[in-house]
Amino acid sequence: MYEQEQPVMGLVKGGKGKLQQSIDQLNILEKEIIRILLLYGNEIVDFVNWVDAVDERGRPFLEKEEYQNTVSNELYLNLQEDEIEFTNEIFRLTYFELIHQLNQDEKISVDYLIMHENPQISSLVTNILMDEEKYNLSDWERKEVFVTETIKILPKLVTDAVLNLRRVLIEEKIKEIMHESQEQSVTPDLEEIANYTGLKKRLFEKLNRVI
Repeated sequence: MYEQEQPVMGLVKGGKGKLQQSIDQLNILEKEIIRILLLYGNEIVDFVNWVDAVDERGRPFLEKEEYQNTVSNELYLNLQEDEIEFTNEIFRLTYFELIHQLNQDEKISVDYLIMHENPQISSLVTNILMDEEKYNLSDWERKEVFVTETIKILPKLVTDAVLNLRRVLIEEKIKEIMHESQEQSVTPDLEEIANYTGLKKRLFEKLNRVI
């Protein structure tokens, strides 16, 4: 059900400052996906998706689709669709372990990951869980309310994480095209840039919609 081999989208090889900024953004988004999987991967929630459609006059618009899925499966399918691989090595290894668990048991076991033989995976998972605990209230009754409220916004958390990751990767792809054309002293492929820019615009439209 879950395949692990995925090609990575190319990153810009340009200036060090811009590259570091991009890596920082990707690290934040990749860690957020791992966090969501660890805390809520087994939850079944109602999702909303906005898909590209065309009306009777041939004009493009975003059509609303509603469906139910587990958080883990929703994230996996979206990442697989874009053939996205994590750029941070420890996040990538942790993600593969999560996918392996889902293949074997169809659910995520946080306890197994805490005791994982790879100390980097164990440390990452433990730190994420400890950071989350710091934000939770100590009173168990109020904490239950907090968790319930989080469950309600899970569809948006998942969707925003995926769309923002796509957005950053598309921005990097545009920069890569521009950089390569400069290195080769040729005119950049304007049609390709326009296509990626159009994708980026549609992502912003989806991010700005109320889910």
